[in-house]
Amino acid sequence: MTQRSPFVRRNAVAIAALLALSGGPVQAADVSWIGPNASFWDVVTNWSSNPALPGAADDALLGAFDTTFRSGALTIRSFNGTGTFSVTGGTLTFTNASRVGGLVMSNGQLTGAGNL
Repeated sequence: MTQRSPFVRRNAVAIAALLALSGGPVQAADVSWIGPNASFWDVVTNWSSNPALPGAADDALLGAFDTTFRSGALTIRSFNGTGTFSVTGGTLTFTNASRVGGLVMSNGQLTGAGNL
């Protein structure tokens, strides 16, 4: 019988503890736009999830505000609103159907698995 080193046992215990503390899988959340009209997606104070931007499990609720995605790479569940959504840089990926009142693409990428 081979014996594992204390280093391997200690790491296995640390990983198990980390998984137990994480609370399991990330739950979907509605994240609302609370910023001013015609502002930028990457400003965390524009979101109800402040200090974080909407994430992979989140639905971004834009309301009637005009918003601009200008940089970075981000995946979200969906975005919904009636204002104009502009993509001027970066890559935004959505995994479920999304809708906006208007779409302006001047640079960057908008990709997704759901209908837009």
